[in-house]
Amino acid sequence: MDRNCLSAEAYDEKGKAPTTHLITLLDQVAYRFPDHDAIISHHQTDTLNATRPLHWSFAQLQQMSIQLAARLSSKGAQWALLFCASARLGCQFVPLDPRVLDRDDHDILSLLNQLEPAAMFVSTEAISNRIDQIKFCQKHRSLVQCVVADEETTMSAGWTTLTKIMSEPLNGTPILPGPGKLDDIALILFTSGTTALPKGCPHTSISIGAQALGLMDHLDVGPGANLCQHLPNFHVFNVTLTLAFWLAGATVSFPSPSFNTQSSVQLIRSYPGVSVPCVPAMVHALSNCVSPEHSSRLSFQMFLGGAPVTLDVVKRSRDLGATRVMVGYGMTEGIAILNTSIDTTSLDLINRDISVGKIFSGGRVRICALGSRTPIHKEEIGEVHLSGLPIATGDQGYMDGDGYLYLLGRYKDLIIRGGENISPLKIERCLGEVSEITEACVIGIPDATAGEVPVTVIRKDPSTQAPKQKTIQIMILNKLGASFAPARVLDLLEDLRKDTYPTTTSGKIQKAMLREWVIDHLNQVAVENPVSFNDLTSELTKFWSAITGLAVGDIDPDVSIRTFADSIMQIQFCHLIGQKLQLVIRQSDLIKFNTIQQQAKLLKERMQLHAKDSRCYDSAHGHPIQLDMERAKLVASSKLDPLGFRWDDIQEVIPISDYLYLAMHPSADWMRLQVIDGGTVEDVKCVATYKLNDPEYDYIDTNGPLFRATTLSVNNPSVVGLVMHLHHLMFDAHILSRWFEDLRDLLNHKEELLNFHPYRDYITDYHSHRTGAISQKAVDFHVDRIRGVSSATDALWPPQIAPHWLKGDNQGWVHSDNTPGCSSERPLLDRDKSCGTKGISRAVLVPKILELQYKFAITPPIIAKCAHVLLNVRMTGAKEAIFGVIKSGRTWPSADESQPDNKEMEILEVDGPTITHILNRTRITPEETVIQLLARITKDQDDVVSHIYAPINEICRKLDDSDKKSFIDIVHRQSFNWIMGGYKEHASDPIKRIEAIARPNLGLSWLPALLEGNMLRLTVLYDDAQLRASEVHNIITEFLCAVAWLSDPANMDKNVA
Repeated sequence: MDRNCLSAEAYDEKGKAPTTHLITLLDQVAYRFPDHDAIISHHQTDTLNATRPLHWSFAQLQQMSIQLAARLSSKGAQWALLFCASARLGCQFVPLDPRVLDRDDHDILSLLNQLEPAAMFVSTEAISNRIDQIKFCQKHRSLVQCVVADEETTMSAGWTTLTKIMSEPLNGTPILPGPGKLDDIALILFTSGTTALPKGCPHTSISIGAQALGLMDHLDVGPGANLCQHLPNFHVFNVTLTLAFWLAGATVSFPSPSFNTQSSVQLIRSYPGVSVPCVPAMVHALSNCVSPEHSSRLSFQMFLGGAPVTLDVVKRSRDLGATRVMVGYGMTEGIAILNTSIDTTSLDLINRDISVGKIFSGGRVRICALGSRTPIHKEEIGEVHLSGLPIATGDQGYMDGDGYLYLLGRYKDLIIRGGENISPLKIERCLGEVSEITEACVIGIPDATAGEVPVTVIRKDPSTQAPKQKTIQIMILNKLGASFAPARVLDLLEDLRKDTYPTTTSGKIQKAMLREWVIDHLNQVAVENPVSFNDLTSELTKFWSAITGLAVGDIDPDVSIRTFADSIMQIQFCHLIGQKLQLVIRQSDLIKFNTIQQQAKLLKERMQLHAKDSRCYDSAHGHPIQLDMERAKLVASSKLDPLGFRWDDIQEVIPISDYLYLAMHPSADWMRLQVIDGGTVEDVKCVATYKLNDPEYDYIDTNGPLFRATTLSVNNPSVVGLVMHLHHLMFDAHILSRWFEDLRDLLNHKEELLNFHPYRDYITDYHSHRTGAISQKAVDFHVDRIRGVSSATDALWPPQIAPHWLKGDNQGWVHSDNTPGCSSERPLLDRDKSCGTKGISRAVLVPKILELQYKFAITPPIIAKCAHVLLNVRMTGAKEAIFGVIKSGRTWPSADESQPDNKEMEILEVDGPTITHILNRTRITPEETVIQLLARITKDQDDVVSHIYAPINEICRKLDDSDKKSFIDIVHRQSFNWIMGGYKEHASDPIKRIEAIARPNLGLSWLPALLEGNMLRLTVLYDDAQLRASEVHNIITEFLCAVAWLSDPANMDKNVA
């Protein structure tokens, strides 16, 4: 299959750049339609007919702009007139948001000095007075300062009015410059600047003209059309639509100086079929202004854009009388380049997000992983990039199989709850379906347990009874999952005492300011209640509420916690118990005691048994490992001597299983081995390929160092490349994500960095655990599962066609008898197109996967594992599925059950790997139903978690030679590893991950993960000497089809066969 068919990238080849200057295009319209209305201003009176609003034809607009341009030209230098006049003079037209003047003088001065204006036009005398307070350098040029006012008013010195300018006589025939170059800057638009100084975005005659012409064709605008232009004149949405209508010879009507709902509704009533552009907040305002019985009298077309559009906004537009609703997308830097039309039929069919359409007007759009510029696959969520450069928008979205783009909100607005990205827009879309809620906005606030939690601020319909917080939380939980359920639901008026949300002039809600309002409110009402040991059930319910976001009253203490909490939440709960109650509960305890009532009873018993246990952190590891120091020195010297180091350079000796870890003093000599200056490379792409597959460099083994970093200078002063080599003996996926977070926080000069617990403490306890009762019990458990596996050869998959299991280049490998291997024995099947180390990823939408958790306590990892079981049986034809599983140790290792976990440590903060390899064996019974199989796999998973720390060498010692050999082969042949969380990149991060290459000695690695939007993604890494990419694509398809089928609650009672 063509990769371009799968990549989330689209390009419109039909759009062509204009070959004529913008002012020439507008003049051509005036010649074709001289008597057609170009402008109707309903808040102004026509000078020739006082009974009607001001009308200007295209000929008049052309003539007036020529006259204004001539008068401004003679001096050395209303919106439509100013724009046309600027274009005629070859000047740059810069419409500014009046809110800019609310900033301090230094910011305004900086902005004006950058622009170096030749003429300034303001709408009121008050604005002119504010500008007079700011002294900026005019560089000895004359400056036209004009107030655009309908009535004569007293002007301060240096200011005039537009009426006076236009009444001044001209000396002779004005000579104006001809149209400038097509690539001259004609327009500068500024971003909203709600969090920083506004950023100028220049546009040429080509860029603005191409978008306007493309929009004109795409919307099929003709001379008889009419646009109700009530958007701010400094907004890109306004500029593009106005030009599109003018270039079509259509009329642009202005209902009022600024947005006024009554004026807009009156204009809509006056012109049936008028086109009405709105941001979502304006739709809410119009909806509140028009009663249902009067909306049927309206008939218009609605253009939606400027902010994420929800289904509720589309429905409100329909209810207002919109016969056609169009949704568009663009940005100040790149103009509108996507658009779609939602008719009545498609509105009825919408069951997920609202699309902003397909690309047009010669534009390009792609979806990339955050921080990358390489397109990901369709249906996968990433950052939207626009146009050819491309511009990273900071918007989160995805592209469907037909090339339609869907937006999920701004990355900066994402809420990170317990490591999971929560899209506020998804919650807002759900709330938009509640008729009693007029408007809803979701923001994230800090939380000591989860990091951030979502809080919803609603504006309710005053004529109805607003739903209770419990009702809202349950609805969100059922549709999106427990982590999306808002921790609080606040009423804008009743709780925050505000009539309206804080917004920009263009109508976008300022979430940063709303967040401040919410935090201030919560601080005022917060009361720190002491923990009550007399009612542990209530206290534990509060803890689960804080972690999951569910209201206390919505949590049934007699129902399994699995119906509302995932494994990460369970780990957080265990740690919270240690922090708040100074008691210990393990994740394995939560399997046996899976209701809150049972957990309260367990903790009460432990509280009585260990009431006086004051074991401190330092004494928790008070059993130092006994080493044969002479032998340790001998072994260490064999590794250190070739590197030029001695025993005195060792900081700590840490025995791990049958390995001896040497932690070195961070001396300058040792750091030179670990951190290398790699010189200069051309660009970021060269960072990813730096010495790739170089046998002397691109390799790391157990001799150490186990970590090596190479810094690279890039021909860009703001970029530094970093290539890291890491051995799995010192990291797993979870700790690597924490390292990335730590590096990001260091570069951001964050005061509070992540907390890391020394790995030696974990290993010390694990070493004691290996010979304890718990360990022996776990070993026996796994030996019983493995015994006899050597006779199940029919269940082994994939087939081995080359010796050994490897990924990447074939250097240094040996046969099972320790004889050296050579690369010719393992030819790569796809040759130079091999991609096993980078892997292949695809995803499937599973909209009801979380419903299985709430109804049946079946979690997404179980569904993925079950799909893997079914796929293996399908591929082999055997009656059971046998494969390796990589599990992370999520509990603290203890020598026996009488020793509680170290309550001062959270296992997720250990600075090192906690993973272990186990073998999975699942038999398939044809008459078994889906829910029975899922429940059985869940029970098997619980048993494995309860026996997670089983030293693999101890297991092998209890197996006979044939089973031992088969066991080792299976865990290397195929491994399943559910990915939880991971490092979350953001557009503002100082680090960007370019590429990851994995080279573990595993034949086929399955890495499924549940992404936002209920997308289940599978990444497969594989041995290029055993499998081709085409084969991997096919098995991924089989897997995702199985996942989709298993995730549908309607299939639960169906037969597995």
